[in-house]
Amino acid sequence: MSTIREQILQALSVIAASVPGIAATSLTRERASPVAEADCPALDLAPESEPEPQVLGSGADRHDLTVVFKIHTAGTGAYALADPIVQALHAALYTDPTLGNLASGILPGATDFARDDADQTIGRTSIRYIVVYTTRRGDLTRAIN
Repeated sequence: MSTIREQILQALSVIAASVPGIAATSLTRERASPVAEADCPALDLAPESEPEPQVLGSGADRHDLTVVFKIHTAGTGAYALADPIVQALHAALYTDPTLGNLASGILPGATDFARDDADQTIGRTSIRYIVVYTTRRGDLTRAIN
Protein backbone atom coordinates (compact mmCIF):
# COMPACT_ATOMS: atom_id res chain seq x y z
CA MET A 1 0.00 0.00 0.00
CA SER A 2 1.17 3.55 -0.75
CA THR A 3 2.12 6.05 1.92
CA ILE A 4 -0.44 8.66 2.92
CA ARG A 5 1.76 11.24 1.18
CA GLU A 6 1.44 9.38 -2.13
CA GLN A 7 -2.30 8.83 -1.60
CA ILE A 8 -2.68 12.59 -1.01
CA LEU A 9 -0.77 13.38 -4.20
CA GLN A 10 -2.99 10.97 -6.13
CA ALA A 11 -6.13 12.60 -4.67
CA LEU A 12 -4.79 16.05 -5.60
CA SER A 13 -4.14 14.80 -9.16
CA VAL A 14 -7.78 13.73 -9.44
CA ILE A 15 -8.90 17.17 -8.23
CA ALA A 16 -6.54 18.89 -10.69
CA ALA A 17 -8.02 16.80 -13.52
CA SER A 18 -11.44 18.28 -12.73
CA VAL A 19 -10.35 21.89 -13.27
CA PRO A 20 -12.10 23.43 -16.30
CA GLY A 21 -9.82 24.61 -19.08
CA ILE A 22 -7.03 22.10 -18.47
CA ALA A 23 -6.86 19.33 -21.07
CA ALA A 24 -5.96 15.87 -19.78
CA THR A 25 -2.85 15.93 -21.98
CA SER A 26 -1.74 19.22 -20.35
CA LEU A 27 -1.98 17.89 -16.80
CA THR A 28 1.25 16.47 -15.39
CA ARG A 29 2.79 15.44 -12.14
CA GLU A 30 6.38 16.49 -11.50
CA ARG A 31 6.87 17.56 -15.10
CA ALA A 32 10.45 17.08 -16.31
CA SER A 33 10.23 18.88 -19.66
CA PRO A 34 9.48 22.49 -20.63
CA VAL A 35 5.91 23.48 -21.44
CA ALA A 36 5.31 24.43 -25.08
CA GLU A 37 3.01 27.32 -25.92
CA ALA A 38 0.70 24.89 -27.75
CA ASP A 39 0.25 22.92 -24.48
CA CYS A 40 -1.05 25.94 -22.57
CA PRO A 41 -2.92 26.22 -20.39
CA ALA A 42 -1.10 23.45 -18.56
CA LEU A 43 -1.11 22.35 -14.93
CA ASP A 44 1.63 20.49 -13.07
CA LEU A 45 1.44 19.13 -9.53
CA ALA A 46 4.52 18.37 -7.43
CA PRO A 47 5.40 17.89 -3.79
CA GLU A 48 7.68 20.70 -2.67
CA SER A 49 8.66 19.95 0.89
CA GLU A 50 7.72 18.15 4.06
CA PRO A 51 9.66 19.25 7.12
CA GLU A 52 10.35 17.08 10.12
CA PRO A 53 7.05 15.78 11.53
CA GLN A 54 5.66 17.13 14.78
CA VAL A 55 5.53 14.44 17.46
CA LEU A 56 2.03 14.29 18.93
CA GLY A 57 2.58 11.54 21.48
CA SER A 58 1.00 8.08 21.55
CA GLY A 59 3.13 7.18 18.53
CA ALA A 60 1.44 9.70 16.21
CA ASP A 61 3.11 12.33 14.03
CA ARG A 62 1.70 15.41 12.29
CA HIS A 63 3.03 16.06 8.78
CA ASP A 64 2.83 19.33 6.83
CA LEU A 65 3.22 18.52 3.15
CA THR A 66 3.71 21.52 0.88
CA VAL A 67 2.54 20.93 -2.67
CA VAL A 68 2.86 23.28 -5.62
CA PHE A 69 0.51 23.59 -8.56
CA LYS A 70 2.23 25.28 -11.51
CA ILE A 71 -0.20 26.82 -13.97
CA HIS A 72 1.33 27.66 -17.34
CA THR A 73 -0.52 30.14 -19.57
CA ALA A 74 0.57 31.73 -22.82
CA GLY A 75 0.02 35.20 -24.19
CA THR A 76 -0.32 38.77 -23.09
CA GLY A 77 -1.70 38.93 -19.58
CA ALA A 78 -0.61 35.36 -18.85
CA TYR A 79 -1.26 35.77 -15.13
CA ALA A 80 -4.75 37.13 -15.76
CA LEU A 81 -5.33 34.10 -17.99
CA ALA A 82 -4.33 31.86 -15.08
CA ASP A 83 -6.70 33.54 -12.63
CA PRO A 84 -9.86 31.52 -13.51
CA ILE A 85 -7.83 28.31 -13.25
CA VAL A 86 -6.47 29.40 -9.86
CA GLN A 87 -10.02 30.09 -8.66
CA ALA A 88 -11.42 26.79 -9.98
CA LEU A 89 -8.57 24.79 -8.46
CA HIS A 90 -8.92 26.55 -5.11
CA ALA A 91 -12.68 25.93 -5.01
CA ALA A 92 -12.19 22.27 -5.94
CA LEU A 93 -9.59 21.78 -3.20
CA TYR A 94 -11.90 23.19 -0.56
CA THR A 95 -14.88 21.08 -1.62
CA ASP A 96 -13.33 18.36 0.58
CA PRO A 97 -10.29 19.71 2.43
CA THR A 98 -9.81 16.31 4.11
CA LEU A 99 -9.23 14.66 0.71
CA GLY A 100 -11.49 11.76 1.61
CA ASN A 101 -10.21 11.61 5.21
CA LEU A 102 -6.56 11.38 4.20
CA ALA A 103 -5.80 14.79 5.72
CA SER A 104 -6.99 16.93 8.57
CA GLY A 105 -6.98 20.02 6.37
CA ILE A 106 -5.48 22.15 3.64
CA LEU A 107 -3.88 25.53 4.29
CA PRO A 108 -3.16 28.12 1.57
CA GLY A 109 0.49 28.94 0.95
CA ALA A 110 2.56 31.34 -1.12
CA THR A 111 2.05 32.19 -4.79
CA ASP A 112 4.84 33.05 -7.24
CA PHE A 113 4.73 34.50 -10.74
CA ALA A 114 7.43 33.90 -13.37
CA ARG A 115 8.09 33.65 -17.06
CA ASP A 116 9.48 30.36 -18.35
CA ASP A 117 13.04 30.72 -19.60
CA ALA A 118 12.35 28.69 -22.73
CA ASP A 119 9.56 30.92 -23.99
CA GLN A 120 8.90 34.39 -22.61
CA THR A 121 5.29 34.28 -23.83
CA ILE A 122 4.50 31.62 -21.22
CA GLY A 123 3.70 32.77 -17.71
CA ARG A 124 3.92 30.42 -14.75
CA THR A 125 1.74 30.94 -11.70
CA SER A 126 2.88 28.66 -8.87
CA ILE A 127 0.40 28.27 -6.04
CA ARG A 128 1.22 26.34 -2.91
CA TYR A 129 -0.92 24.55 -0.37
CA ILE A 130 0.07 22.84 2.85
CA VAL A 131 -1.71 19.55 3.40
CA VAL A 132 -1.78 18.60 7.07
CA TYR A 133 -2.05 14.91 7.87
CA THR A 134 -1.32 12.57 10.77
CA THR A 135 0.10 9.05 10.77
CA ARG A 136 1.17 6.44 13.25
CA ARG A 137 4.94 6.52 13.56
CA GLY A 138 5.23 2.85 12.61
CA ASP A 139 2.79 2.96 9.66
CA LEU A 140 2.93 5.67 6.99
CA THR A 141 0.11 4.02 5.00
CA ARG A 142 -2.82 4.86 7.30
CA ALA A 143 -4.08 8.30 8.24
CA ILE A 144 -5.24 9.18 11.73
CA ASN A 145 -8.02 11.74 11.85
